[in-house]
Amino acid sequence: MSTLPLRSRLSVVLAKVAKPEYWPWYLIYGPLLPIYLYYAIRLRSIVWFTNVNPSIPLSGFFGESKIDILNKIPEQYKPRTLFLEHPTAAAELIQLGQAAGIGFPFIVKPDEGERGNGVEKIENSKQLVQYLHSASWPLIIQEFIEAPLEFGVFFAEIPGRNLGKVTSIVGKAFLSVVGDGQSTIRQLLLATARGTMQIERLEAIQNLSIVLPAGQSHLVEPIGNHCRGTIFLDRLDLKSDAVDAAFSEIARQIEGFGFGRFDLRVPSEASLASGKGIQIMELNGVSADP
Repeated sequence: MSTLPLRSRLSVVLAKVAKPEYWPWYLIYGPLLPIYLYYAIRLRSIVWFTNVNPSIPLSGFFGESKIDILNKIPEQYKPRTLFLEHPTAAAELIQLGQAAGIGFPFIVKPDEGERGNGVEKIENSKQLVQYLHSASWPLIIQEFIEAPLEFGVFFAEIPGRNLGKVTSIVGKAFLSVVGDGQSTIRQLLLATARGTMQIERLEAIQNLSIVLPAGQSHLVEPIGNHCRGTIFLDRLDLKSDAVDAAFSEIARQIEGFGFGRFDLRVPSEASLASGKGIQIMELNGVSADP
């Protein structure tokens, strides 16, 4: 049973009704059903859309291996990464990470997963032991990228031409609070529906009773996923011919890829156009949201 005040629970319900970002997927994608059926009948295939990424099983519709896709990306565009087919003891994992140049903090996530499930930032060995206690699946360990900006960049290759277009750019504003010198982090989270949605999950993994000094910003959730409180911002203002060219060049180096979303971090907005400093954490196929 929820421990949240009734007023807070009502604010969450109202937000989920009023804001399309919280609507269930079938309401968002339902209007596309007629055109999907049209092409399914015309092309005599219910998975006609899975031809765009021939090197990825089902073009990344579901069940794809993240490490298999990461291995196709040139080294200069991705963080140091370690794959563990079978979870191991924390001490051994730390040694393997150090041998690969990965130290604390780092990101750990399942090789197959959706919507940020199982993705955590690990700060120390205690957190790692706790994570591994319930992890029974193949794992990916990635160095934590310190670059301050995170984007989701959706790319589509133009058929028959050796170039493509960036069709959307999403900036990510992580769940944060700003102290007032009196309220706890929990109380600050309760002030917004977005923060309220995350409280019960966060209470299990961190101390929300801390009172922050007035004006001090505190990052509550370091994982940039919508279902974990991140605000997705339309940054299509950053799109340009140079951005199209930069991502066309990256896509050309990824065999069998033509449609999907790059989840990445960069040191500056200008990096999107220059192609320099781009660090791709994941590449998602046809099931990725723009």
